[in-house]
Amino acid sequence: MTNTVTTNRLLGGGLTRINQQFDLGLVTVDVDPAASRLHLVDRLNGNLISSKNVSNQSIVNIIVPVKYSIEPLLYAIIFDDSKNYNATAQDFCIANLVSGLTLEAYESV
Repeated sequence: MTNTVTTNRLLGGGLTRINQQFDLGLVTVDVDPAASRLHLVDRLNGNLISSKNVSNQSIVNIIVPVKYSIEPLLYAIIFDDSKNYNATAQDFCIANLVSGLTLEAYESV
């Protein structure tokens, strides 16, 4: 499936309209009600991909580069800043492949 989005980009002092297609990864995390923070980490190099305050949220969506939708290269950690619960981690997370235009998942072929 190919999606095309038209964007305006400022080039050399003028506004130029370009067409481009792109895909993204979307990580959806069902977080514990006691969680305060969510970290999403690249498991190959330890780089922090995202750090979000998740207080009072049950579902958190994080847009990531498309490479994270090809292999399970992420791990997620939730923290409770009130210090009542230990951190919890989920390893080998993989993002859903979504259209950069609509943020909707592609249909299976």
